[in-house]
Amino acid sequence: MKKINVLLIAGIFTFFLNSCDPNVLKVCFDSPSEVKVNQRITLNAACSEGVKNYHWNFGDGENQITTTPSVDHYYKTAGNYEVTLHHTAVMPNSDVDHCPPSAAANGGVSKRINVID
Repeated sequence: MKKINVLLIAGIFTFFLNSCDPNVLKVCFDSPSEVKVNQRITLNAACSEGVKNYHWNFGDGENQITTTPSVDHYYKTAGNYEVTLHHTAVMPNSDVDHCPPSAAANGGVSKRINVID
């Protein structure tokens, strides 16, 4: 019975991952390359397609998940930061309504932002 359960779980997991076709996704975002400390920065992922949730990592220890493609952020300290966008994808014409975060983006997309005083 354990073997059947393991095979069933493995089959469901394989179906779930195989349903996440990377060809239906486009993940990207726009950002300035330089901002000042405490200046509002708007990151915009409107160029992405097929995304359900946007998982933002600002590179300064702060993260945010949004359902809309744009997000505002403030950097409190000068430095070089790598902003990374991961996602949860909507899978049209599938029994699976989303992919795991970044399953189709190989770790997400990143950009560097220089924060100056």
